[in-house]
Formats: sequence, C-alpha cells, structure tokens
Amino acid sequence: MKRLLIFGVLLFLCLCTGCVEQKSTPHDDTISVGDTIKVDYIGRLEDGSVFDTSLEDTAKHAGIYNSQRIYNPLQFKVGAGEMIAGFDSGVVGMKVTETKDITVPPEMGYGPIDEKKIQRLDIDQQVPLMHTLPKMFAVPTDQFTFQFGKDHTIGDIIDISGRELTATVVELGDAIVNLSLNLKKGDTFNMPESPWMDEVTDVDDVNITIKHIVTPGEIVKLGNVPWNTTIINITDKNMTLHHNRIPDTTINTMFELTRVSFSDDKIIMDQNPPLAGKTLIFTVTVKEIVSKAGPVDGNGGAGLPPVSSILPPLKIE
Repeated sequence: MKRLLIFGVLLFLCLCTGCVEQKSTPHDDTISVGDTIKVDYIGRLEDGSVFDTSLEDTAKHAGIYNSQRIYNPLQFKVGAGEMIAGFDSGVVGMKVTETKDITVPPEMGYGPIDEKKIQRLDIDQQVPLMHTLPKMFAVPTDQFTFQFGKDHTIGDIIDISGRELTATVVELGDAIVNLSLNLKKGDTFNMPESPWMDEVTDVDDVNITIKHIVTPGEIVKLGNVPWNTTIINITDKNMTLHHNRIPDTTINTMFELTRVSFSDDKIIMDQNPPLAGKTLIFTVTVKEIVSKAGPVDGNGGAGLPPVSSILPPLKIE
C-alpha cells in the first residue's frame, strides 16, 4: 500500500510538471530566441564568392579549405550574442531541415568601415638624411640603478646596452640621473633596429647631429614590417625610399590584426574587420534544435522546476 501511495504522488507531480511525455505541438521544431541550435551555413559576398562555410566540400570547392578546422554544423544559443546580429535574428522562426538565405547588411554584421582605422603611407617616401639627437638625457633613478647598479658617482662612464655607445654620469638625483652621450665628430654607430649606420657630423653642448650612411640602390628592412625598402635617391638633405610591393597579407600589431595591401602609390594598413562594410548572404540549413528555451510563466519567471528538485530522495521499502 505504501508503494502505491508513493507511486501515486510521483505520478501526480510528473503530470503537473510535464514529466510525462506529451504530444509535440506544431511549434516544437520552430526556432525561438533562447533555443540552442545546430546549423550548416555558407557565407557569401554580394559577388557570390564564398568567405566561410561549415561544409567541408563547399570549402574545398571555394578554395578556402582549412585543414586545421573541423567542419561540423555550427552550434549556438539564439539571441545570446554569440553570432552577428543579422545571423542571430535571421534564424528565428525557421524549422528543422529548413534552408533559408539570410541577407545581413553591414550594420547588422561587422559594422561600417571606420576610416580612422585605415592608415595610408606613400610608397615613395622622403626621409631627412640628417638627424639630431639630444646630447643630454635623463633616466629615472630606480631604472638607472636596476640597469647599471648602485654606488655610481659623477663622472662615471657607463655602457648603454644594445647601442654600442657610452655615456657619462653628470648628475645623480633622488628621482633622476642625468647622462651625457660620449660622441665626437667622425664617430660611427648603429642605433637599435636601424637598418643603416650613422656618422656624427657635429657636436655642441646641446645636440649631436648625425647623418645616415646609405647608398643608392641599397635594400634595407625597416622595423618589423613585412616588406623591404630600396633607397632610390640621395640628396644633401634627404633620401628617397621606395617600399617594395608584396602580396596582400595580415600582420600582428600591438593593438590588433592589420591587413596590408598595396595600391599604385600607397601602402594601405587596415585594422577594420575583414568583413566590415560588406553585405553578407548566408545560406542556412537548420540541422537540429539541441534544446528549447525554458518555459516562461505569466510573470516572466521560469516555469516549475523538475520533480527531482522538488522531492527529497525517497527510500521505497
């Protein structure tokens, strides 16, 4: 009798909370906000070119196949902000097995192109042949101590690491140490990351004037940029650099990825997302509704919790 009573309580609670299997409604296979779904997709630009897809054969045919990628249906929660807005809203109302083209304008995709994120450099660039360095420079005392040690006195000569230069200590303060570069006319040296040597042409109490030692036709590498540069002309005051064209590429900067391309007379360095400013067309096929959004009561709260969270564990004797 006790077993029958417990069974009756469980049956009643299950009926109240939906534990007993019920017939599906016509809307069970329709996507709503909050559902977790799986879809296959092909993303195209307006010219028909494919830029992304979840289908391996399509990727190979389009020439965008990535052997490091696993091509499976894409799973995401609708309305959770995991996808671009146009894709997210475009799947609402679709049914399992349905295929639909979703057109996403830039404002619902990756946004418009931000001109502030585009830098354009002249391919042919004039650079002064002469440069002026301050003879005196200051270093914070704690940095000086860390780099050069303690117990220095005025007049000490220290080696400047990485620059093949020396400097003389001219003032020791609690906060700042003042140093003077030891360079004289005719000295040559190489600045860090500089592609050429420099020669001292003049020195006074304030400044040191240097001249870049370069020759026409010389090919140099400036910093960490992916292209090299040819020195095509030299005058008494300037040299002309020609930055040599390379195929479009992407580089890492301290801020974000930057796409590099060459026009007839410019180097274009673009930090916009690659699909910014573009209308995107997605062919989407719903493969599965992994889970439906939870039921909502009249007050906007969640529905009844499952039986397992209502009943304490029962020991049937």
